[in-house]
Amino acid sequence: MSDDEIATVSYPKGELLKNGQYVIIDEIGEGGFGKVYLVEDTNNANEKRALKILTRNLLDNDELLYTIDEINLLRDMENNFIIKYYDCFRHDHKACLVTNYCEGGDLDDKIDAYKTNKKQFTEEQIYIWLCQMLDGLSYLHNRNIIHRDIKPANIFLHENLIKLGDLGLARSLASIQKSSKFAGTINYLCPELIENNELYFASDIWSVGCVLYELICLKMAFDGRGYYQIIKAIVEKDPPKIETSPRLQFVLNKTLMKLPDDRLSADALLDFLKSTNE
Repeated sequence: MSDDEIATVSYPKGELLKNGQYVIIDEIGEGGFGKVYLVEDTNNANEKRALKILTRNLLDNDELLYTIDEINLLRDMENNFIIKYYDCFRHDHKACLVTNYCEGGDLDDKIDAYKTNKKQFTEEQIYIWLCQMLDGLSYLHNRNIIHRDIKPANIFLHENLIKLGDLGLARSLASIQKSSKFAGTINYLCPELIENNELYFASDIWSVGCVLYELICLKMAFDGRGYYQIIKAIVEKDPPKIETSPRLQFVLNKTLMKLPDDRLSADALLDFLKSTNE
């Protein structure tokens, strides 16, 4: 079987993985790195989990083993606003990642639904989600972890909480992303990655600003007709002005600064937001 055939293979309902520990219930999604399945964990009272199977053609054998080792290091993380990582293992020459199952979908779907229904998020809801995003990022940054891929499709909803996801994937597959000319959604990339191929904690902050902008007006901060137009806008232009509250405008101003050193940290932004709610 070729790499392309392996990459596109689907697993049927009832398929058993990892010696029967995980039972596939249904395929629930597909992204740039692989397919996502809803599974039951038979070792844990049949708890429902999300299982992402990474496509084989993105990983050679060494990269596969490295990915598994890297993601397994994240299993000890405990934060209400970060996807919980339970397991990572090899199956059919592919890496399989087991996390929380978030029944609320992701922010990308939520934004699309609001666009379709011509609704707007309330400032209170945006404020709550923003604080939760920053709390999760603060937890990561204080442990010297850069997320690398903050965007609505990687922010999940579960029991009225947002959870930052695809963290392990972003870390362990960073070299693959770089070699493929920023594979995936480019609208949330920071200027320093585009210009110098560099990432900092402040790079995550930039992406938070892009997500915040989109939650406020349901439009991307940096968009265009093509790849190079979007890249040029990110590096050279400010996003179009929008109407919002003073506190959310302050956060936009302090996250979407072109120079990383000019952006506030997750802790500083969180302190500011909490002070406005006292």
